[in-house]
Amino acid sequence: MSITPVTYDPRPTPYVGVRPFDTDDRRLFFGRTRETQELTGLWQRNRLTILHGSAGVGKTSLLRAGAVPQLMSEAAHVLPLGHIAHRSAFPMAALPEQNPFTFALLSSWYPSESPTRVSGLSITGFLRRHARTDRFGSPLRTFVVIDQAELLFRPSDTHERQRLRFLDELVDALTAHPNMRLLVAVREDHLDETLTFAERLGEGSCTQYALRPFDRSSAIEAVKRPLDGADRSFGPDTAERLVDELRTIRTPRGKKNETTSVIDPALLQLVCARLWADLPTDTGSLAGQLAFEVDRALTEFCAQALATVAADHRLPPNKVDSWFRTAFADQPGSGAVLEGPKRTQGIPNSVVRAVEDRHLIKARRQSGARWYELQHPRLLKPIHQLGNKLGPIRRPEPPARLRAAELALSEGDFNLARRHVEGAKRACGKDEMRILADAESFLGNIAHAKGEPVTAAGHYRKAAGMFEALQDTSAVGRLLAALGRLKLTQGADAAEQRANATEAVKELRAAAGRIPNDLVVQTGLGQALWHAGQAQAALAVLNAVLTHDGDTPEALRTRGEFLADLGDAESALRDLSRVDRHARPSTQAAWALALALRHQIETAQYELDNVVADASDNGPVLFRAARVQRLSGDPVAAAGLVTRALAAKHPPLPPHLYDAAQTLLHEL
Repeated sequence: MSITPVTYDPRPTPYVGVRPFDTDDRRLFFGRTRETQELTGLWQRNRLTILHGSAGVGKTSLLRAGAVPQLMSEAAHVLPLGHIAHRSAFPMAALPEQNPFTFALLSSWYPSESPTRVSGLSITGFLRRHARTDRFGSPLRTFVVIDQAELLFRPSDTHERQRLRFLDELVDALTAHPNMRLLVAVREDHLDETLTFAERLGEGSCTQYALRPFDRSSAIEAVKRPLDGADRSFGPDTAERLVDELRTIRTPRGKKNETTSVIDPALLQLVCARLWADLPTDTGSLAGQLAFEVDRALTEFCAQALATVAADHRLPPNKVDSWFRTAFADQPGSGAVLEGPKRTQGIPNSVVRAVEDRHLIKARRQSGARWYELQHPRLLKPIHQLGNKLGPIRRPEPPARLRAAELALSEGDFNLARRHVEGAKRACGKDEMRILADAESFLGNIAHAKGEPVTAAGHYRKAAGMFEALQDTSAVGRLLAALGRLKLTQGADAAEQRANATEAVKELRAAAGRIPNDLVVQTGLGQALWHAGQAQAALAVLNAVLTHDGDTPEALRTRGEFLADLGDAESALRDLSRVDRHARPSTQAAWALALALRHQIETAQYELDNVVADASDNGPVLFRAARVQRLSGDPVAAAGLVTRALAAKHPPLPPHLYDAAQTLLHEL
């Protein structure tokens, strides 16, 4: 996770600070020529390339400003940089159930399109649709990168099943597309888990590349070359002296200074940006003592970073400051700190990782345990110069706060995500209504992820009003679709569910009127009609969607499930054979029901072995399983399942299926 800091100086600067370089910064990106060539070569030759290094060493920068532009300059088929944190503004309730990792990745490969274009697609399906050939018709290699992929290899309390399923999808995609070249960038402490994943691809399919900090010559190049053609400079030999200063470990108690051979790229950019901002415009060189200026820049950086982390996590600043000093500055030797199960030396691990994201510390694995140490020993003296007061807090701009909220939500930290969004709202001016609307939609996403549909609906309605004022018809349509789908999840009894289904149809008809060519919204309308008991109208809508695009995965899945419920086994199997039936329990249960209707009872029961356990409160799954058991001649098991289906809440049975379940229970 990378946090974009506030810029020190509004004037154009040749240094990016601690934020990653982007493609547009390529003209300023120096010191990594060898690494760019080596990584690009490995990526071209191997099915899977693992780029690893500590936080702040420059992995994202090497990709954005180095390897990706290099391959694109060679006319290679390179997909946009992939991420696994979804876009904040899109109302997630407008979509059917999604694997959040798959959806985020495919959306990042389609940055200028509505996320509905990838709804329901697998990675394999996306790559199949976007494969390219050369002028002779031979398939081109497709270069794929997943940045900040450590989330994929970290167990998740919120998304563990989806995380494991996503890793399965990656393996399937690499198997199905021999021309796919995948690069994943991970932090050093997750290399072992990444290599375990790579073993699933078979021997010889993977290579790894370790990105290390700058050596002296590369660091000097990174300082000097961005100044080519600039109207100011630091003065003769300043780059060399600056680099040597950042290599010098200045002890706070008057002991002999030491020198290290490596320079941290993030700290180098930070100091250069600060010195450039302080450089007088009427002189051509840097005045003053360099050691003092470096210490001041690093001290302020540490103070602001710790104060911001404390504010984000609602902790007293002095508590964070005291913990940080004790753990990393006052310990003899290396100051390495062992991470605890939930807390590290009295501080929650979420706070510790936030400090890592701010490039103050880095993590490493040793003997199966996770250890933290200072990002660079050059920070020792600045830490001791902090005093007892942190700050001031310098917040990034609202869009950057929303990006931080995306990452927090992806990690399942709902409270931190909400605080980032609320902070973005407070920082907005009156003329920034679009950002305010995006923030309100994001708050709806957080509530939706927490299973709070009423709260989510309130935020979505407020966002819809803002987008209406902005005359953004598409955004309003997506929010109306979200409101409609939320209605389908609510209702304490069958009567309330019927009323909500009717309201959902109204909302989704209105959404379809705003964005009539959005097939996911049209599919949602078909699902709402089904819940409202209008089976033929639902099938008519789905048939129209599939006439327009016969490969729409959500429409195929939905129609296949409905046809299984209606007893049309052949048509159901035809639709469901074209989608990943293992992605959702409801689809796998419909497949099993269709098999049972064709008297393939043993195969049907095999399909259901794990589904019922994974969806123990899913009404449609339990009802379909009950029908399979009845067809197998086990009325006792069928009665137990249908009883559970009638009581299920996540989701409940649609009203007309509820009536059918009661009839079945009476017959049993």
